[in-house]
Amino acid sequence: MIRSLVMKHKNCSFFTSNKGFTLLEILMVIILIGIVAATAVMFIGNILEQQSVDLTLKDMQNLNHAIVGNPDLVEGGVRNSFGYTGDMGALPANLTALILQGGQLGWRADTGFGGLTNLGTGAGWRGPYVEDKQDDSGTYLALLDGWGRLYSYDAATGRVGSAGSNGVFGGFAAPDADDIIYPQTSVGTILGTVSGRVTNPNGGSIQAPPATNNVTIYAPPPVGAVNLTTYTGATDANGYYTITNVPIGKHKLSVTVGGTTADRAVTALPSATTNMDIVFSTAMTIPDITDVTSFTATPVSTSTIRLDWSPPVTTNTDNSALWDLKGYNIYKGLAVNPTSLYAFLPNTQTSGTVSYIDSNATYFNTYNYRITAVNTSGIESNYSANVSTLGVYGSASIFQTSGASIWNTSCIQFQVKNYSSANIAVANNTVTWSGGPGGYKIAVSTAGQPACPATGAAGCTASGVSVNNAYTLNANGGNIGYITVSFFTNSNNCNNTQAINASNNPYLGFNNNAYIIGDTNNGLR
Repeated sequence: MIRSLVMKHKNCSFFTSNKGFTLLEILMVIILIGIVAATAVMFIGNILEQQSVDLTLKDMQNLNHAIVGNPDLVEGGVRNSFGYTGDMGALPANLTALILQGGQLGWRADTGFGGLTNLGTGAGWRGPYVEDKQDDSGTYLALLDGWGRLYSYDAATGRVGSAGSNGVFGGFAAPDADDIIYPQTSVGTILGTVSGRVTNPNGGSIQAPPATNNVTIYAPPPVGAVNLTTYTGATDANGYYTITNVPIGKHKLSVTVGGTTADRAVTALPSATTNMDIVFSTAMTIPDITDVTSFTATPVSTSTIRLDWSPPVTTNTDNSALWDLKGYNIYKGLAVNPTSLYAFLPNTQTSGTVSYIDSNATYFNTYNYRITAVNTSGIESNYSANVSTLGVYGSASIFQTSGASIWNTSCIQFQVKNYSSANIAVANNTVTWSGGPGGYKIAVSTAGQPACPATGAAGCTASGVSVNNAYTLNANGGNIGYITVSFFTNSNNCNNTQAINASNNPYLGFNNNAYIIGDTNNGLR
């Protein structure tokens, strides 16, 4: 069986043909193989080229983050990556500066620059900012592109360039078609703005002294070995400040009010404004108040008392300049050391005597006053010493209560009596004798009596009448009249007379009966 099969196959043409591949067929196969090989080489080349491009772009991005930081890295919702520029305050002069410190000042925290607080801020080189691995020739691998060539760098814009596959770099201004530049234009501004408001514990605004910057940001670049560059601003009348052109990064911001300084860490973002408000948790400064000896209270009429004092000295109690005096709080009460605010007097002067008129006084009431100085931030000084005064400026008059007239020569004796140490303490008074129709004729009888005109004058006004001394006026005929005692503490004349009911006052007598003006039975109130 097998045999017969073999014999049948042998008779087939397949086994009997001696024909091979023709030359054309072989050439076609070779051409096909070449085409496939060329295609494979081209494909593999494109892959390798793209890998070089991708590697270059990745390296460029890493270099960019090393220069200006990675904006996607945040902490507590705030960007915290600013690279070399955030530490040094400027773009690096070359890419090697990212790896080698060289002559660049090393990193120092704020305490190293004389700061009293360490807020995690400072300045100086703290690289390397990229990997510092080297090839056999000593070239840093981080500075080679995907084709093994050194990157180009534009220090003015912070851009990094690669010559691409052809190895020829056309430059940042006119790059070749295969050149790679990152970023395309510039790293952008490396400066930001910081603004905010400064207030006191009561919410009041804090204004900077005239021609003075009270807000300072300490940021790179370092100036020498011990100082940072300062960027300053001043708070306005509402407590607001703005500081521009601050290098990006995390820096120390200080606000000084009087002798107190508050420090905060603030982050400046590129081409953006960062808000930083500061509220002082303790009183910053207290305006100094004048010495108590210059604070006086003086009655000037039957219903007014004048307060006088000198302005605060030109410095606060912490020896800082007093530039923001807003005015004075005036405290008033019947009790000593009043604490109820009575009035506010705006500041209008820095020298001379400051005066305030209290028009709500009643004579023979004792009033107590204290004052404080207040600055524009609402900070109040300590109380001044208490001063008190009796509202005794004015007049009191007593009508004749017996006898229709005086015949011949009669004397009227009177005395200004101080029954209470708090009343009628004025030492210099005026006594006026007035009459009705026809008037009285007054004459001096003995030495020491009031200085009245000679006999025959129509009335008498005597000044210089003292407390607790007795006086006599001699009357010579006339009709019913009265005497008026005017109390005053200065050279002004009294403009008001007040009639007093006889039932509430001592008796007015004639013919050597003494008449006493005092506070018995609530007299002269």
